[in-house]
Amino acid sequence: MLNYSNKQGIKCFLIAMSLLTVLASFAGQATAQSSSAAAVASPVATEAITPTSWCFDPKHQDNQFFMKNGIAYISFKPLSEMFSDLIWTYDSKKGQLTIVGPNRKLSWKVNSKRAVFNGVPRTMSAAPTLKNGTLALPIRDLLQFVGGNIKGYPDGTMNVSYAVLNVVSGNTNTHYWVRRDNGIVYMNSGTDLPHTIGQTNVRANGYYTIHFSNLSNNSAMLTVNHNYGEPSMGNDIYKVFIHNGKVIRESKVSYYGMFPTISTAQVDNMSVMLNGSELQLVNTEGIVKQRYDLKKLGGIDESYTIEYASALDGILLIRPYGTQSLLLVDVKAGTRTVLYQELLSKEAQAPFELRIMTRCLRRLRISVL
Repeated sequence: MLNYSNKQGIKCFLIAMSLLTVLASFAGQATAQSSSAAAVASPVATEAITPTSWCFDPKHQDNQFFMKNGIAYISFKPLSEMFSDLIWTYDSKKGQLTIVGPNRKLSWKVNSKRAVFNGVPRTMSAAPTLKNGTLALPIRDLLQFVGGNIKGYPDGTMNVSYAVLNVVSGNTNTHYWVRRDNGIVYMNSGTDLPHTIGQTNVRANGYYTIHFSNLSNNSAMLTVNHNYGEPSMGNDIYKVFIHNGKVIRESKVSYYGMFPTISTAQVDNMSVMLNGSELQLVNTEGIVKQRYDLKKLGGIDESYTIEYASALDGILLIRPYGTQSLLLVDVKAGTRTVLYQELLSKEAQAPFELRIMTRCLRRLRISVL
């Protein structure tokens, strides 16, 4: 049995566990085309967000789309999917609809033209209605609230367009929004009007995902992945650290290629934040307790993913993205072990060596040009 209480035991364990990872990489990537890392441009102030459009035809009506007294209605479910950066809450017992998003809150009752927008009463052109038990809203009035557009055509069809400006995540009571074009972060509780808690460098005008992690009673982490390019090979991974209701720290790392971009999220009860080639281990108060220069430690000038780290033992298991050669770094001893060289035969090492050589030649060609 291995003794995990000492550094040698940890290193042996990591090497043993890494064998499967290296062999899987060898099997899965031997025939894959390697891609060079793209230079990361400085973020600009704003990004253009392309609206999404939906077409509706009055000749084809159902519970989800119908006309009533010449007014177009769309039901609750498709609306919540179309306007996905808003939080929709419907109390069927009270017949009360509440919609919240950055800088806007709408309260509206079924069968009433009277609504409350950001605390101010308004009279709408029509009232929300129930059709076969399904809530539906007059689309023109709703678009005035959310900021979308509607256009009619001679054949009677209508086009609804809306730009989803925010990514949103959270839990049942607290929600966070991050603007895709300028990085402003908002927060709310329940159905309260969201308020600004900071601004970041997040830019996500392509495909995107957001993940929320609750770190403590007063700390949370938002992870935004921006996927871009054709065929979607670029990934910018942003992390936003929120403490006591304020953005206090952020990070960004960029990858370009077809390899996995996942890093471990927590080590030694600290959050992993990758800011370029710097690994930051951050406690629940948002304080960086340890920094590592991965380019220096890994010996390769590119972005890295983190598979294991221990600040206490000074051990890192890191993978340079382009070469994918898993490295075991002993920070205290100042050593770096290329694991495939330790675990594979000379014949099995050939694809890894070829990948590294191709990577170096491509970099040399780019620098010459």
